[in-house]
Amino acid sequence: MTIDSWRWSAERFPQTDVRALFAAWQDASIIYPLTTGFHWGALDFQWYIEGCQSRPEPAQTPTGFHDINRFITLRPHPATDNLSIPNYVAAVRGGESPAGTTPLQVAGRLQTHAARARAAVDALTPGGDREFRHTMEDIRAIAHLGDYYGHKIRAATYLALGRATLDAEHPRIVAAELHQAAYHFLCYASNGLTRYRNPVWMNRVGHVDWRRTYAGGLHDLTSTGSPVEIPSMQPTSGGTILEAEDAATNAVPMAEVAGFTGTGYLDFNRAQGTRWVEWIFEAPVAGTYLLEIRYAMRPSGMRDGDRGTSPLTINGAPAGEIVLGGTGGLRT
Repeated sequence: MTIDSWRWSAERFPQTDVRALFAAWQDASIIYPLTTGFHWGALDFQWYIEGCQSRPEPAQTPTGFHDINRFITLRPHPATDNLSIPNYVAAVRGGESPAGTTPLQVAGRLQTHAARARAAVDALTPGGDREFRHTMEDIRAIAHLGDYYGHKIRAATYLALGRATLDAEHPRIVAAELHQAAYHFLCYASNGLTRYRNPVWMNRVGHVDWRRTYAGGLHDLTSTGSPVEIPSMQPTSGGTILEAEDAATNAVPMAEVAGFTGTGYLDFNRAQGTRWVEWIFEAPVAGTYLLEIRYAMRPSGMRDGDRGTSPLTINGAPAGEIVLGGTGGLRT
């Protein structure tokens, strides 16, 4: 980094530790070349990392989503020493020492950089101006994307190994890795949906919809025979929890599915007419607050073409929409 870069950062974000911020920034930035060096598309229409997709033909899927099978078959960048998954599997089966960077090593590097970036951002003092907050959230989002690809590469590797060796342990590893991959993509997409337009038209790869991509991750699970039990996202630490049972609503209070806080949750599937819920919360001071809605959705809850949005009203005035993406099931 140049001295001018340090000076610009210090002047732009005087409220934070600039060295720690740039360390997080650098760790997040290496996730893109590490991923594309292993899963390589030479032209823009062949690979768009932010959406895990391309045009359908390069993806070899109807939607353009790069599924777990495409992560097995697509070759790495020719200028790297990355081993493709088929070549790695062949070396393992032949009892040879793989020559080059293995898929599992690529996955490990991705997860190391992701963990460091996320830990560094979490250690920085929250708050600051809008640009600083968005910068920190961008780094956190890319870290989740790095974890997604790290777990997906691991899953693809063990799936290929399992097909070649019929090792009974490999399906369990594939399922565990795909669950973690789906969880991190859910975190990545949820982060992006709060701040960016979705879906968006990309001239090279068509429409990119993070919620539809998450559905592709769920398909990775079902197509490999894995049960869908994605780990639940955790709320941001601190703040005030407004419990479902304390709200005015026409939904039905329930406590059948575990994972709720308080004494239960609201089942909107059993509500009659327009479904609504209202909490009363008195903010200590005027300002900007983070609002998180914790929910689970049945697999059939999102229909194709359904935007899954709900209007939000604060103090009687329209305040935008809440985007409700599919979670994969009532346990997530």
